[in-house]
Amino acid sequence: MTESSGRFTSSASVHSICRRFKSGPPCLLNKHYATFIAPQKRIIDLEGRCCATALGLRQMVHMENLPVVSVLALLSLAIASCSVTLAGGAPVLGTLSVEDPTTHLHTIDVAVGSTFKVEVWTRGVPKPGVVLLHFRINWNPQLIGFVSRDINDHGFGVVTEVIDSGKYDGEFVSPFPHSGFTNDASWVTFAFRCLGEGSSGITVTYSHGSLSNDHEFSFSPEDATVEQHTAQPQVDLTHNIATLWPWLAVAGVVACAAVVVVVARNRRGQGTVEQT
Repeated sequence: MTESSGRFTSSASVHSICRRFKSGPPCLLNKHYATFIAPQKRIIDLEGRCCATALGLRQMVHMENLPVVSVLALLSLAIASCSVTLAGGAPVLGTLSVEDPTTHLHTIDVAVGSTFKVEVWTRGVPKPGVVLLHFRINWNPQLIGFVSRDINDHGFGVVTEVIDSGKYDGEFVSPFPHSGFTNDASWVTFAFRCLGEGSSGITVTYSHGSLSNDHEFSFSPEDATVEQHTAQPQVDLTHNIATLWPWLAVAGVVACAAVVVVVARNRRGQGTVEQT
């Protein structure tokens, strides 16, 4: 629409202006061009850019312009998709795994009262490699007791480390100049004690990494499940042998006496046969 002396002109008037300007089918009308063509008129622009007449909008979707419209629509969808991805946070790259150090499985079977180990591994870190690693794991302190931990820092420095009841929080940073680390590797080895019977987890509750190109990301967590059961009773052979030793000695003496008696009877029997 256009406005002249406070009145709106019809779309046909705008169409005639476009024809005078020889700009082809009227679709979008720039304010500067409109002023040059008809100084007494100005285009109503609600967004401070340009506006389109109803006739122009109808002609935009003319069959010959459909490829252009399709490309614009696809670009709009791509931009919207990128915006959603950026708004959703850092991408997920690689895995942060809590696992058995021997079998590398995520299910660990232990007996109550025994000590067991788990390791925290990173796998699938993309190039150019991680220069900062920060993660947090949690466990049930009523069923699992912390004993110790050993750090495999791979040349990184330990910036922060918090060990609390049921929680470990560690942050590792490579020295300057930063060199990205991409290997699959174990970072911390934990020793725990099984305190009770049941099933509990050692879970990754936070993970964060920074690549050497300053891109940040989070890991896909792989938690461990600890199956805790009552230990089977063990037979104390030493104690049992000490208890049974007197009886075994008596049995040995009796057996020896029986052998002597049998041997003596056999010899007497052989002597009687020879005499006859």
